[in-house]
Amino acid sequence: MPIDALVCNAGVVLDDLEQVRGIEKTFVVNHLGHYLLVRRLLDRVIAAPQGRVVVLGSADERNALPGGIQFDDLSGRSWEARYAHAKLANGLFSLELARRLRDTRATSNCVTPGHTRSNILRHIGNRYRDDARTVQQGAATPSWLAASPDVSGRNGLFWRDFAPAGQSAQQRDAAMARRLRDVSGTLVRDWL
Repeated sequence: MPIDALVCNAGVVLDDLEQVRGIEKTFVVNHLGHYLLVRRLLDRVIAAPQGRVVVLGSADERNALPGGIQFDDLSGRSWEARYAHAKLANGLFSLELARRLRDTRATSNCVTPGHTRSNILRHIGNRYRDDARTVQQGAATPSWLAASPDVSGRNGLFWRDFAPAGQSAQQRDAAMARRLRDVSGTLVRDWL
């Protein structure tokens, strides 16, 4: 059965270093979970008349460490900025997926919902800024990307508030995106 839209919105923010099988947990949940889900369902998305993958990223990707994805230490022991690292991975994943989908009807786009008062900060005390969006406001652009005919065929972009948005040079790094795809495939191969 075709899948018209696959919205990758799993996420966690943690104060302390936690690991899953030796890999930093925020990266596992926020990136590898999406990567695995999409890999397993991509044929169904491609089979849809206008299949779409919408990956929830964040403008916080700009706060990732210089050099981007820490391929030599995915354990997270030697670095912080865990959430930014995972959000950079989301953007790179969407970028590489968009490249791979170029010759299909399917698309991949990354979107930031903005600072949204969801349950994502539950592990760090729900510290929301006064200007935090409601869940409905945060879900508006991702939902629009998943369903609106207005964005049919739009591929490989980063969105905010219903419009393409700027992103860091690291999040547009095609070589890093390809390397992330290869490393991610190796990390989840037992589940494919």
